[in-house]
Amino acid sequence: MSSARLLGTFSHSELLGTSINSTSSSMWLEFITDSANTSKGFELQFSSFELIKCEDPGVPQFGYKVHDEGHFAGSSVSFSCDPGYTLRGTRVLLCLTGERRAWDQPLPTCVAECGGTIRGEASGRILSPGYPTPYDHNLNCIWTIEAEPGCTIG
Repeated sequence: MSSARLLGTFSHSELLGTSINSTSSSMWLEFITDSANTSKGFELQFSSFELIKCEDPGVPQFGYKVHDEGHFAGSSVSFSCDPGYTLRGTRVLLCLTGERRAWDQPLPTCVAECGGTIRGEASGRILSPGYPTPYDHNLNCIWTIEAEPGCTIG
């Protein structure tokens, strides 16, 4: 059990009223005494329970869920942005396994960028930076739209 994560070391009555949750489906308890004293001993109550799901991560403003596997350990949720917005952060979040359920990354955001390149899109939308909030002073944003060969842009 040397690979097990130590959850704590306790003596005397330090553990009274304390709850400890294992980080996996097993828990190792070691009881050591010395030759000096003896005592009444201890009683430990335990129960196993299924680890809960990750909380719903939500949806980025100006974005949406592409795929949602249900928030169980090992499942994922993926996101995309509305037209004109760019995803910042991780597109796919993974519900971690272990002692508690949590997402491996924060919820991504969808932002209207200052400039960029759009390639091979039949149609699209360009938004001023930060849209729908007011844009900043002294910007110089350049967008490049590149249609497929033989096409024109209108």
